[in-house]
Amino acid sequence: MANKDYSKMTLDELVSEKTKMKKLKTTTSVMVGVLFGIAIFAATKGKFLLTVLLMVGGFAFGSRYNKGLQDLQAEIERRGAE
Repeated sequence: MANKDYSKMTLDELVSEKTKMKKLKTTTSVMVGVLFGIAIFAATKGKFLLTVLLMVGGFAFGSRYNKGLQDLQAEIERRGAE
């Protein structure tokens, strides 16, 4: 996900971007789920470092997606309040 400057986008572009990001929600969830699944498998095989790295990676990936969506929603709400 590229960091976009939402303040320079029009309201229509923001709404379009929000729609795109919501479509990515399922894909993001699946990717995070796969990372956590592999981490659990690694934990059962005694690979502690791999488990930790995958858990942190999954958390970071999901957090970055959520932050982008929240920033976009905040900009849309800010524009709607004007």
